[in-house]
Amino acid sequence: MTNLRPTWAEVDLSAIRDNICSIRSRVGPSVRVMPAVKANAYGHGAIEVSRACLQAGASALCVATVGRAFNSARPVLANRFWFWAARRRMRSMR
Repeated sequence: MTNLRPTWAEVDLSAIRDNICSIRSRVGPSVRVMPAVKANAYGHGAIEVSRACLQAGASALCVATVGRAFNSARPVLANRFWFWAARRRMRSMR
């Protein structure tokens, strides 16, 4: 089978850091910035993207499941993760 729509995505981690810094500067210090890191950061590398977000000042990372939080936790153990609980309420985990 031939792929008729080949794709290529190049992720610039410095652009991700700049975006988080820009958001932080606009919302102010009292607002938590918590980017969602879903599906391996949509194929761009959850660990690398998570690190970039946290380095730029993200307060926490949002993930879909507890398993995702544990899979991403190795490089960012000291940070908070937020995940959707079974009843669709937000829960916090350290």
